[in-house]
Formats: sequence, C-alpha cells, structure tokens
Amino acid sequence: MKELAPTVTAIASIISVVTALIAVVFAVWKFPQEGRRQRQVTAEGLYQAYLTLALEKPKLSWPAGKIPDDPVYPWFVGIMCNALGAQITAGPSDDMKTAMKFDLMIHEQYFESEGFKREGGWSLHPPLLKQLYDEARAEREKYSPEAWM
Repeated sequence: MKELAPTVTAIASIISVVTALIAVVFAVWKFPQEGRRQRQVTAEGLYQAYLTLALEKPKLSWPAGKIPDDPVYPWFVGIMCNALGAQITAGPSDDMKTAMKFDLMIHEQYFESEGFKREGGWSLHPPLLKQLYDEARAEREKYSPEAWM
C-alpha cells in the first residue's frame, strides 16, 4: 500500500492542476460575457429612465425643429446622450441603433448649435455616439422628424 502512495499523490496533484487550469479557462471565457451583460442591463435601465423623462417632458423630447427656450433642455439632451452613450457602448441591436438615430435627429438643431459646442459638445460623449449621429445626418431623409410625418 505504501508503494501506491507516491503514485496516488502524483495523480492527485495532476488532477488538481488540471482542475485549476479548467477553472482559469472558464473564468477568462465567462468574465467578459458577464461584463457585457451587465453593461447591457445598465444601458437598458438608463434608456428606460430617459423614455420616462421624455414622456414627462414632451416639449423637450420633441422640440418641433427648434431649440426650446427652457434652461432644462440642455440637461434633458445630456440625459438622453448619457442613456444613448451607454447603449452604444453595450453593443445595441440594429433596431436599437435605428431608434437611437431617431432620438438624435430630433435634437439635430441643438447638436449643431454654438450652445452645445460651448458646453463641450461631442467631446463629452462616446465617439461611437457621434459616429451614429453622423450616420443619421448622412441619411437625414430617413431619420429626421419630418420623415415621420
């Protein structure tokens, strides 16, 4: 029996090492997926909060082609951009990107204004959000509020 002890110990050591390696591989594979899912959940919550605010402030959420004379408006657009920025960095579906383009184009006049630029403009938001806005502007006939009417 004593002769088997070193063999059993060696086998146990090998099994421990293999188990540890499997755990490391699993963690490396699973960690990014969980991080992405958490970003998606956070982005969905922020977008839902923005939609709730949009329903509460219809004159700010749909400014009818002009910049509202309301000191809350820049904050409203900032909240929207924060929600859309979270969405764009979480890897949205194509349908969500389309909805985001509509959201952005509703506020095109503000994004092109000196006030927006003076307050930091696109430098305050993810570059992917600015890219999405540029795509929407390039296809204005498809995403502008006038296209909905």
